Amino acid sequence: YPAGRFRIRGAPSGARVRASIGSVPRGLGSTPQIAAPLHPIAAAAAPGGPLYLLATRGKDRVLQIWRPDGDPRGVVEVLPGRPEPTELRAVAGQVLVAGTQRDEPRGYLARFDGATWSEEPAPEGRRVCDVTLTADGVLWAVVHRDADDCEGGLTALWRRDRGAPGWSQVEVPPLVFPSDTTWEYD
Repeated sequence: YPAGRFRIRGAPSGARVRASIGSVPRGLGSTPQIAAPLHPIAAAAAPGGPLYLLATRGKDRVLQIWRPDGDPRGVVEVLPGRPEPTELRAVAGQVLVAGTQRDEPRGYLARFDGATWSEEPAPEGRRVCDVTLTADGVLWAVVHRDADDCEGGLTALWRRDRGAPGWSQVEVPPLVFPSDTTWEYD
């Protein structure tokens, strides 16, 4: 699968996912099939690794996983906790899922190492809007402090070093524009 992240919007249950290169990915005998009755939220893939689909299944939030040389039906894993996830990343050999908690106004973050899930402590805020992991194990997250979505309002950048017990907020300098700046939009 191509490296990176892509979204599937409005795909019906049972839809088939095709790689953007227009052919069946190396190692899969046929096109991966989305398990019914999953409703896709986001998908991600790492170079040469599995394809991941973040989806809803009734009240559960799940991840469907297709491995190279694996069954085109893949396997479905239920996410830990009670998340409303919106972000999915496949980085540094792991999968990160971020969003908010379903029952309370705080962020959600979970990690899948290829075998087991763990719900991670999220940085302070209502929603984890974006997350990534560096090769040396540093977690980075953009968190919305005061709103349920990631549009507008106050966001903050956080980092957690490998093995560190908690998160540290990263100070980002304010953007300063000359007073004569004019903004034009089409």
